[in-house]
Amino acid sequence: MTKPGDVAAVAAIALIWAPAFALMPAAILGYFVERPKARWILATDGNFAVHLALSVLGATALSVLFRIVLHLIDPKYPLLDLFGLGLFVIIGVGSGLAWWFLVIMPGKRS
Repeated sequence: MTKPGDVAAVAAIALIWAPAFALMPAAILGYFVERPKARWILATDGNFAVHLALSVLGATALSVLFRIVLHLIDPKYPLLDLFGLGLFVIIGVGSGLAWWFLVIMPGKRS
């Protein structure tokens, strides 16, 4: 990047495309992890730390599963990708926070 506007352009592209790439993992995480977990927490009066930890754990497992599938398709891809794992952890935190504030908190009030 040689010009000052290059950083802004890269940031804008990342902010536009990041939600598109995060949509499918977030949908899978929501359907298979967040929905059952929300029902369980509403039924047992679970706490925020357990909820967030399970969201991050589910996202981490999804990342590992995706890396295994990608490695089986083409062995040149390594099984450990810290950047991808970090992205999935961020997806897990975001998903956990969203479900806590949009589903669980209103469910506890009613």
